[in-house]
Amino acid sequence: MSDESIPVPIEAELDALFGQYTAAGQARGLVYGLVGPEGLLHSAGFGVVNDAGLVPDENTVFPIASMSKSFVACAALLARDRGALSLEDPITKWLPEFSAAGTAEDPCQPPTVGMLFSMSGGLTEDNAWVDPFIDATEQDLLAQVSRGLRYSRLPGTAYEYSNLGYTLAGLAVARAVGQPIERFVENEVLAPLGLTSTCFDNAAPADIVRASGYSLDPNGHWVAFPHVASGAFAAAGGIPGTAFAGRRAAQPRRAARAAANPHGRDAVDHYARRRWAAFRRQRLRPGPVHIDGSAPRYRCVSRRWPAGFHSVHVLASKLR
Repeated sequence: MSDESIPVPIEAELDALFGQYTAAGQARGLVYGLVGPEGLLHSAGFGVVNDAGLVPDENTVFPIASMSKSFVACAALLARDRGALSLEDPITKWLPEFSAAGTAEDPCQPPTVGMLFSMSGGLTEDNAWVDPFIDATEQDLLAQVSRGLRYSRLPGTAYEYSNLGYTLAGLAVARAVGQPIERFVENEVLAPLGLTSTCFDNAAPADIVRASGYSLDPNGHWVAFPHVASGAFAAAGGIPGTAFAGRRAAQPRRAARAAANPHGRDAVDHYARRRWAAFRRQRLRPGPVHIDGSAPRYRCVSRRWPAGFHSVHVLASKLR
């Protein structure tokens, strides 16, 4: 057997891998980026992401959906470290509108803010329910919640993914810090980390180059849908951005020093150190760290290899 080989750059292999999704009709448009310790190393776009024929590139804005939750979690830790709230606070301390029943131990204690952030608040999985109401106002959402939710299990006893629970936890942080969660995240997390092209979709500049979401009609043709900005559910998935907006964030510990809190502790840097420790532990196990997000007619995927500080980020307009 011959030991000859033809070296192929990793960039060419990745281009071939991701290009096949649009070539085979699995996505209307897709862009990916290979990121290393110093920032973006390579990117390529395939297909189109609007009816004008725009080929996506590193500056095209897509929703990052549930990846937004990581930024909101960081903001929640900042609020906690500054003494604004405790993750052990019952949600009713900040949202007295909360009402739920349905466990064998009714009336049970309400979930804590930390339970809702960790998806153990006792609320049911709700992806199919949330999507049509993504633009609901805070007033309408809390009015619905006040009528009474039904637990799927006792709070604090099991993991169950709940966008509604995460949204309520985000609203609790907003009330604790005295400003909308969108503003708090942008000022205290995104800006210090240099994520200058990342923001919440309900405050995005009008002139951004935004990818359209696509779906297939009964005849198998791609149909574009208008953008819908998040309302009260912003904390659960309301951030759009490019996959490579924060090149300066490739060195988060240095960038995060700008976010020092009044107590003299740099909470963002503290969070970064905790994530670094987690990544070091991850190095002992094979495989990448996975972070995914999905919104109606969009899909985003991120894979990070801690051992080499490399990652691949993929944003697509509908991945079948």
